[in-house]
Amino acid sequence: MQEEESQLRVLSQEINIKEQQLNQAILTLEKSQEQVRNVTIVKQKTDERFEEFKKKISSKQLSSLNQQEVTQVLIEIGQEKHVNSFQEKEICGYMLSGMAESDLRDIGISSLFERKKILHHFEMIYQCGVIFAPQEIISNKRNPSFVLSWTTEQVLSWLKERNVPNEIITKFTEERIDGEALITLSKYNLSELGVTELKLKNTLYFEIKTLKDDCFDSINSFLGQKKQTTPSATIPHSIQKETNSLSSLASFFIKFSSYSITC
Repeated sequence: MQEEESQLRVLSQEINIKEQQLNQAILTLEKSQEQVRNVTIVKQKTDERFEEFKKKISSKQLSSLNQQEVTQVLIEIGQEKHVNSFQEKEICGYMLSGMAESDLRDIGISSLFERKKILHHFEMIYQCGVIFAPQEIISNKRNPSFVLSWTTEQVLSWLKERNVPNEIITKFTEERIDGEALITLSKYNLSELGVTELKLKNTLYFEIKTLKDDCFDSINSFLGQKKQTTPSATIPHSIQKETNSLSSLASFFIKFSSYSITC
């Protein structure tokens, strides 16, 4: 009789321990499920913002970009070092749509090359509905948009073919003018780069403008013929990793709970 009572006490203790483990597992599971729900909400909001951002870009709505979206564009084009300057001035798409190069200089962007890069990509949004020209056409030497892939050396070759004086070519070299920067040059910029002779300035400006117009026309034609494919919305890797971890944890506790109940 005493032995049976002893066994019952041991069994009762084991049951209590199992119940405590089960209760703890349930609490942990509920917490994990809440975390999963929170991550899911974050993902949904991220997806919504990303879709809204893509829609604004593809519909050429430069003026509708908010400050955060302007920041995203700067990061995309490798000009993240100017993010603080843009944020301090609270620059949004509406301001960009009427912004001149001198405005960029006034907020602290001293490099002509970087000012031109920024203006080029925001104009790409306004003119073509993309941040970057499709690789399929800028890699095609026969396509007018091939100019966007020109390096500084190729720009210098283009200038030499037009008998541009060496002192001007040196200026283009110092400012690292590549194809993207070239097609944004104004007459004032040409003067800054040493092109002071009126005939040469007008000739270069006309040819640059032709390159630019043909470039944008070819991009718009390409995008019109081929439905633009955009990457699916993704959540940051850190959040994805956390989601996977929490999902695995939830699955583990479900199995553990089933085992405990069976015992």
